[in-house]
Amino acid sequence: MNFIGAIAALATFLSVWFGHVVVRKIEFVSPTIWIPTTIFATLGIFIEYLSLITVNRPLSTAFGILGITLLFDALEFTRQQK
Repeated sequence: MNFIGAIAALATFLSVWFGHVVVRKIEFVSPTIWIPTTIFATLGIFIEYLSLITVNRPLSTAFGILGITLLFDALEFTRQQK
């Protein structure tokens, strides 16, 4: 059986949900937006790197989705700030 589709769907749902909630909360409590933006961008790049070097295809898929979601959340911090 191939579970990559189910893993991708679950990873997408959880990472988008987590990103939505965390961006709103951090934006509300953080005095400066550049610190969380830097953290999210760094984590996103690192997790994308993990996605590229992982040989396990389902785990690589989940890492890829989580990494790009974190990178988009970093962009969302600056977009929300404006």
